Amino acid sequence: MSFKIPRFLSKGFNSRKGVERTKYVEKYKQWYDQEITQDFIEGLGRRLEELVQEEEKMHPTTEFEFKYQTVSSRAERLLIRGLIKEMNYKV
Repeated sequence: MSFKIPRFLSKGFNSRKGVERTKYVEKYKQWYDQEITQDFIEGLGRRLEELVQEEEKMHPTTEFEFKYQTVSSRAERLLIRGLIKEMNYKV
């Protein structure tokens, strides 16, 4: 099999044998090809862009507020990028 399993599916994949693995991969491919999945990935991308724009526009009144908002925004962006990378796994 020349298909590399996405990291978030590896535990489920490794717990299966033979035909079950093939069915598991087929289910993933069907899920990935759904319009709703693509919409979700695009929505995450839009949220990522919104966070970047919000950070560019922010006008904090204190240094603490600036650091808090910056760290919060960057942490969420890192999480979203990770999700997009995992979900945008081409089959």
